[in-house]
Amino acid sequence: MSNPLVKLFDDYGNQMYFPQRNKNIQYEDLVLFNVEINDTYNAKVLGQTNNYCWDEVCTFPPVSVIGNPGTYTLSLKIKSFGMYPNFLQNSVDITIKILECNESSYVNSVVGNTHLKSCYTPKCEFNCNNRGVCVNNDLCDCGESNFKGRFCEEYTKLEKHPSFDKFYIVIALILIFIIIGLIGMTIYYRKNPIIKGGGIEFLILILIGLIFNAVNIIFLTFEKTTRRCYQTYLFSNTGFSFVFGSIFVKTYRIYIIFSQKNKNLIVILKRSTMFLIIALITLFHWLMVIWWYILKKNVTVENNYTADNREYVKCKYPSSKHVSSLFNFLILIIEFAMSYSIRRVDKKYKESLIIPAYSYISYMLLMYFMENQKEINVVILDYSDIIGTIIITLINIYDLFIIKFIEIFTVKPKEPSQRAITVVVRYKNTNEK
Repeated sequence: MSNPLVKLFDDYGNQMYFPQRNKNIQYEDLVLFNVEINDTYNAKVLGQTNNYCWDEVCTFPPVSVIGNPGTYTLSLKIKSFGMYPNFLQNSVDITIKILECNESSYVNSVVGNTHLKSCYTPKCEFNCNNRGVCVNNDLCDCGESNFKGRFCEEYTKLEKHPSFDKFYIVIALILIFIIIGLIGMTIYYRKNPIIKGGGIEFLILILIGLIFNAVNIIFLTFEKTTRRCYQTYLFSNTGFSFVFGSIFVKTYRIYIIFSQKNKNLIVILKRSTMFLIIALITLFHWLMVIWWYILKKNVTVENNYTADNREYVKCKYPSSKHVSSLFNFLILIIEFAMSYSIRRVDKKYKESLIIPAYSYISYMLLMYFMENQKEINVVILDYSDIIGTIIITLINIYDLFIIKFIEIFTVKPKEPSQRAITVVVRYKNTNEK
């Protein structure tokens, strides 16, 4: 309500004056009053109900009246008379009427610590940031805007599907159990020519690399943190190093043997050198992480937003991460070149590289393209990464191991040949010019 002014007159029509606003005013000189309602059960006065009379007038303080529809009397009642003697007619009454609330245009809601409702137009700070509708005082309805909070100031988090995450974790665990079983079978059949020809140590390293891939699937289902970003990078690239690093050195060894012109004197690559190459490929990725840390090029997480304003956290790597991808791609290209040059060598001495390498290159290119598209959110990225990792892991398991064991179980051993072949082998002298 507005603030009406009240002037007081004595019995002779003389206007009554009150203390002026100055520092010398005494409390005893003040004329104090309260604002009251005649029906305190059905109506209530809210706001500053106590005030003073100054100069020539007593001003109704800024109060509001809430209550049930009806007619009420609002009174300004003097409680302390200051310099004047007490008088009986010490109140000024105003008749007010509370109307029925048009709830189609206004909010009719309980206000404050009372049982009474008030009919009002709601007001919200910041106009709900233009993202929702003000439905009550400082309370916004954000609707389907993908924002939340009292003023629609908070982004809604982009959530993954828990059922999908559980499904992928189960798949990863199954893959781990299968790979552990394959390690046991590889050790058990280590003397079989099919397994022995492939190099049992390197076959086991390939399987360990596939375990790294499976564990990385589990990490990809978790919420992104800086630690998770480091873990997914290291597990993904360590898995690659063990799998394709082992295939690389095996292919390189066969390439050296069968590319030599003197067939009576074969020079082969030492196993220690082969393990060293695998270690160097793996160490490259670990040194990359150490380099990021030393130069404060920390892997971080950053907030990103979908086209429909959902917030998600995404790993942010230094631009030098592209060097890591290029390094892996270069390893595969070299393997392709060597594999092609020894394409006529007996398959038991080399690994089936075409499908595993093609699948991994396709996976690398797809992920590289998706990671550089701002419109693709982290859920799609992670699920694409998970599905791609599952596919290349299954392809490697089948092409590098299942086929071998199928051949062991189905192909009957041949009769030993009566013809003996003697091969002279010596290790290459690294000091030899």
